[in-house]
Amino acid sequence: HMARGLSLAPLVELDLAQNSLGPGGVKLLCESVGGALERLDVSGNRCGAIGAQAAARVASVRHLKCAANSIGDEGFAAFGEAAFGSLRILDVRDNEATARGALGLSKGFDANRTLTALDLRGNLISLEGLWCLGAAVRRRKRRHRTEERRRAADFNALPAEDRWRVVADAQGWTKQDFLDLERGDESARRRKDALHVPDRYVPSARFLDVHFFGLPVRPRPLFNRCF
Repeated sequence: HMARGLSLAPLVELDLAQNSLGPGGVKLLCESVGGALERLDVSGNRCGAIGAQAAARVASVRHLKCAANSIGDEGFAAFGEAAFGSLRILDVRDNEATARGALGLSKGFDANRTLTALDLRGNLISLEGLWCLGAAVRRRKRRHRTEERRRAADFNALPAEDRWRVVADAQGWTKQDFLDLERGDESARRRKDALHVPDRYVPSARFLDVHFFGLPVRPRPLFNRCF
């Protein structure tokens, strides 16, 4: 009954940790949540890989806790296949995952630019798994750094008149605003002077770092190969 009402309820946060929902319950729950849900906690529900696969597909969630659910390597791979959706924080502590699960999880970084925190405490991913994840994050940072610089170069290569029109369009100028400016309207001119280059054209100071919890990185060589 609760799952049927969730699609209609404007919930932003839902905590159902430490219940006995099981794989089917978590799957039904995740398939029923509304688009406003941002934070979801289904820790300790023994949902297994099936529940993890359903949780990975909840598009609206930004902060997901899926700890102590025995999702294993298959559940980790499900989050990787979904490229972490829109998640910014993912907690998958104590889930019996190994380095192979970390490898599957690392593949999610190939198409992701939202995740900033990943809690892996209590899993057995070893140094091989840590290397997989670290290498994937480095690739993501390098790829998006190159992409941002290319966009900035494309913007700077535009004629000055086209550059300010691109900026104006990004900040909601209407056709009437442009006409007012062409007629010499003083308020429109002041608005033009106050425009800022959109973020997508400006290289960001931080290139998509990810904070890992529970995995101390010691000053020792990591394995160059995982399997």
